[in-house]
Amino acid sequence: MKTLRVILFFSASIFLFNGCALWSYNNKELKAKHPSSLERATFEITEPRGNEKVLVLLALSGGGSRAAYFSTSVMFRLQDFFHNIDLLKEVDVISSVSGSSLPAAYYCITKDSEERISVRISGTLEVSSLPAELGSKVIYDSVNKLVSFRGTMSDLEREQLTSVLSNIKKDREKILRLYNYTQAPGRSNKIWEEGKVKKLMSRNFQIRWFGRWFYPTNVPRYWLTAFDRSDIMAQTFSANLFRIFSLKRELRFRDLNPERPYLIINATNATDGEDFGKAYTFTREDFEEELNSDISRYWISNAVMASAAFPGVFNYATLRNYSADDGKKYVHIFDGGNKDNLGLESLKNLKLPLVDRYKSVIVILVDAYVKPKGVDPGSYDARTKNLFSYLIDFNFMKTFDTLMQATRELQIAEIIEFQKSLEERKDLKGRKDLRFEFLHFTFDSISDDGLKAQLNEIPTSFKISKEHTILIDKGVKNLFDVEKKKLDTIKNILLEE
Repeated sequence: MKTLRVILFFSASIFLFNGCALWSYNNKELKAKHPSSLERATFEITEPRGNEKVLVLLALSGGGSRAAYFSTSVMFRLQDFFHNIDLLKEVDVISSVSGSSLPAAYYCITKDSEERISVRISGTLEVSSLPAELGSKVIYDSVNKLVSFRGTMSDLEREQLTSVLSNIKKDREKILRLYNYTQAPGRSNKIWEEGKVKKLMSRNFQIRWFGRWFYPTNVPRYWLTAFDRSDIMAQTFSANLFRIFSLKRELRFRDLNPERPYLIINATNATDGEDFGKAYTFTREDFEEELNSDISRYWISNAVMASAAFPGVFNYATLRNYSADDGKKYVHIFDGGNKDNLGLESLKNLKLPLVDRYKSVIVILVDAYVKPKGVDPGSYDARTKNLFSYLIDFNFMKTFDTLMQATRELQIAEIIEFQKSLEERKDLKGRKDLRFEFLHFTFDSISDDGLKAQLNEIPTSFKISKEHTILIDKGVKNLFDVEKKKLDTIKNILLEE
């Protein structure tokens, strides 16, 4: 009876407040522009990460939980593959699509565990010149030139550290910034830790999504307002990944960790007009310039869901267009895979005001593509063997797979064009010394044919079995062995002074 009363009260409230338009969007109007240095979801790359002379771009493909777990596994492998450099810390920008937006966004709102927080310097830190007590708090690995901190310093100790750092002016700001980061409370309470993150990415989001359909507050909203299936999945992602429960607060783009890479979450514009079918990104540029909306206040879970709103399963995500002067207008977006399932397209639009400092550009693509299957040649009936196939033919999914396959092949072929686009940009002309490296992690490159065949059987959905996660981890280990020569080349470039 209590649940029924809640539903009836909620339904009455919706009607009372003209609820049909409620929950159609939750982006906010832009009241004041923020300094670009505070934004992490942007094409304007102003602060380098890792080696300042090398631009490292990480593109993560779509593919549901298969892509989410594959990208997660690769990211942790990048951290630990070499003993003297954390390749993931060198990444300047992450561009993600659909399922891979889960680990991409999660990485960008987390902190490393204390023992992993360090910075590589080019000079030498004279630890012996530090007072004894302070020396125990400043950890310097002279072989790999890594500086890290343990514990909290007093104001006096911080002044002493600043004084010592005056001898290595080139690395001073970098080390002080790291120290401030270790002392900051953090914008979220989440830690990037392998066991925990892999467990999160292997959760059955589908069953959690289905369960939320029957929440007392969701039932009337779903049937009586614009609240839809995509909103329920956004709730699911939020509850599992992007919410601080102790504070009862949703994580927003303003909560992105400034020590993480810039984040570009990709979707596709489904709004009628000249922008139909074009890429839409959850960036400051698309929000401010197109919608007069504030990206910093937008929920990360909604952006991830919009990027993964696969047609037929999820509804369009809706954003209010505050720049429209002819009444209320909206922008409707869905799965980023419709335009670019690899996350490469957005990388061409990066703004690099300090591009003169770069000597190399490295693109790492994590591609969770599996070959689509056609109809069994031995079957006399092309309908799938379930009840629904007698009501609706699911061959439209094969059409979608065919189009995505063709788009993927074209985009991979255009990697060379992307290299040329970098070389031909006005701010790069005359830079014949610019070096370009491309590393492609894909199941197609796995040397074990049996393992490759098993990985190609993993479906695209928002659930994944334990057996499949084990196969993916094996596949990632195999790929890093296969690509060892390329990885060595990238490591050497990043270690150059």
